[in-house]
Amino acid sequence: MRFWEETGLTVSSTPRLIWQRTHRFGRSGNCTEQHEDIYLVVAPRFQPTSAHNPEQSEVGIFREFRWWSATALGAAGNDVFAPRSLPSLVAGILAKGPPPQPISLRD
Repeated sequence: MRFWEETGLTVSSTPRLIWQRTHRFGRSGNCTEQHEDIYLVVAPRFQPTSAHNPEQSEVGIFREFRWWSATALGAAGNDVFAPRSLPSLVAGILAKGPPPQPISLRD
């Protein structure tokens, strides 16, 4: 798990795997398949940073860190996020709690 590398957050508890996603996309003329494990981590507000990420190719395509409220997620629409269904997925966790087993996402 790369929490510190990708966000600067040191996680002291065991995070809960809630979603898994495989995504295919074109990059530099090649087709890339990326597998993502998405974890639920309860943390205090902190200032995220990608400064510790050793993958400079990832740092170069990253746009920004931003804290989102559930209302703002829903208002932004599904085309803003990866996975696209993130607003409804987060709403489900807030309403019902995390899934008992990781869910395989299709978008």
